[in-house]
Amino acid sequence: MEYRRRYSRYQTGTAAPKYNEPIRQPKKKVRVREYRKIEVSYREHPLTAQRRKTMVKICATAAVVFLMLTLVVAINGLSSKVSLQNVKIQENINDLQEQIEKINVDITTSCDIHSIAQDAEERLDMSFPRDDQVRYVVLDEDLPTEQSENIGQNN
Repeated sequence: MEYRRRYSRYQTGTAAPKYNEPIRQPKKKVRVREYRKIEVSYREHPLTAQRRKTMVKICATAAVVFLMLTLVVAINGLSSKVSLQNVKIQENINDLQEQIEKINVDITTSCDIHSIAQDAEERLDMSFPRDDQVRYVVLDEDLPTEQSENIGQNN
């Protein structure tokens, strides 16, 4: 019987034994912790303050350099835009000057006495007067000297 009692807690027919009773574990000793009161210090170490000031100066310098470079790029862009506008305006001025020169040439050629005579003969069927068709007009009033000399040369 004792045999049965001793091995009765094992399950028969399995490879691994299983206990019917739970395994007892030793009790742990509970240790009471003692807490010390910690003083909180709000003072800053001098090296930390110095490092913080140095980092603030570095960040401020980097921000100023960044803003200056941004300003340089913006001014460069504006000057490029103005230069492009100046080039376009100069091209427009050159085109207009060429047109003015063409118009002036057309005006001078159309006001030339030879072209007027040619147009009169071709378009209006006019011709120069013959000697028997020429009439001279003499005015009784005295003309200024310049005009009287010109009239004398024409006669």
